[in-house]
Amino acid sequence: MSDSIIGSLLDFDAMPSTWQLPTVGDVFQVVGGGTPSTKNPAYWGGDVPWITSADIHAIRDVRPRKRVTREGIEHSATNLVPEGTVIVVTRVGLGKLAVTPEPLCFSQDSQALLSRSNDVHTPFQLHYLSWAVHSFKYRNRGTTISGVTTRQLKSLPFPLPPLNEQRRIVAKIEALFSELDAGVAALERSRALLARYRQSLLKAAFSGDLTADWRAAHQGPIEPAETLLARIRAERAQQDASAPTKRRRRRKPLPPLDTSALPELPEGWCWARLGELGEMGTGATPKRGRSDYYENGMIPWVTSGVLWQGTVTSTDERITDLALAETNCRVYPIGTLLVAMYGEGRTRGTVAELGIEAATNQACAAVRVHRQCPSLRPFLRRYLQKNYGDMRTMASGGVQPNLNLGLLAALPVALAPAAEQVEIVKRLGALESNVAPLYQTVDDALARASRLRQAILKRAFEGRLVPQDPTDEPAAALLARIQNQR
Repeated sequence: MSDSIIGSLLDFDAMPSTWQLPTVGDVFQVVGGGTPSTKNPAYWGGDVPWITSADIHAIRDVRPRKRVTREGIEHSATNLVPEGTVIVVTRVGLGKLAVTPEPLCFSQDSQALLSRSNDVHTPFQLHYLSWAVHSFKYRNRGTTISGVTTRQLKSLPFPLPPLNEQRRIVAKIEALFSELDAGVAALERSRALLARYRQSLLKAAFSGDLTADWRAAHQGPIEPAETLLARIRAERAQQDASAPTKRRRRRKPLPPLDTSALPELPEGWCWARLGELGEMGTGATPKRGRSDYYENGMIPWVTSGVLWQGTVTSTDERITDLALAETNCRVYPIGTLLVAMYGEGRTRGTVAELGIEAATNQACAAVRVHRQCPSLRPFLRRYLQKNYGDMRTMASGGVQPNLNLGLLAALPVALAPAAEQVEIVKRLGALESNVAPLYQTVDDALARASRLRQAILKRAFEGRLVPQDPTDEPAAALLARIQNQR
């Protein structure tokens, strides 16, 4: 790992004279991992835990899912390391670290740092390696990287203070981090309260409570939602009748809507299916190995990972006209609503709107709202945001259930009259504009806390976090012992 990256982040010239600056390879024996052949059942189901990066949930939270036999270890590149060994993930899951809770083996995605010396305080080692690997990961040539080689890991600079100072540094880091963590927890609680308030506004909006006074004071007739829905259905039936037969066969009838278990709606409202209110579709991922699908592409291509933007106005990836012609991708117009049907973490259920014409991948459901009612698109966007939590749990399939077009099309929608839709969107916008600055304040404070955490670590590894003690044994003596023991 190039020391120019770490050297640009740490001022090694100011390092105390009692410190040393070896490399990871000077201090530790770096041992790689491997995977016994999955085609040989004799290698698996033994008594030795074997982990991949996916089994590392935190530094001291390792949950092996598989076990190998001694024969599997002997006939593969994996290595058995003792309890207390530091594992550094260098490929898939780059940046993860762990301390082995028991003797175990590991895959080729990781490297183990072995030492017979007690001259490196394990918590100090973990703090530094975690900071260094993440710094290298995100600052290498301004982009993220997919892996670190064994040679790079071995050449990583390793600031080595006297042993007692290592302990003082760790104690100070943990004391400062404890204060930071308390502040961050308070900020996160504030953010959760803001989110609950925002959700309560959405709930009031789509139960009719938010505009109850508007309905009471409104003069003149209001077209009921059922009339609007009937017009939408009629125009859709007319479109279907004039569409090619092949396309008509593709349209699946929506299941009947049972409203007996749904909340009672205000007068003039009605229940509808999302699939009745707009055309729904999805996209595809052109084959990654086809350079002619991506190189010099001009068509924006959206994945579920960018839907957090709220309104998608840019995307890092573009595809070519050839990809559009030869795959299931299609270009959706500005104003199309996008719902993430699946993805990692909190992606699933996220709702956004296209601010540009773009194609999508298969993880995005595209909803082109019917043109019969101009207020319907902003109304539905807010309604889907209100049902974000329900959409995340309505699917089936385990820990990470996926949505699909069928489930989304069948989603019940509390449809307000068009005039009331306008008022709901207007009131939500006004109320949420008061909340937005509070969100920004919390986010700014969280960002400052993250920067402060990095500043603390930087001072620690430059020797500026705690004072030096002249009675400490110099790190040169530690390093000499380490090298003699190796």
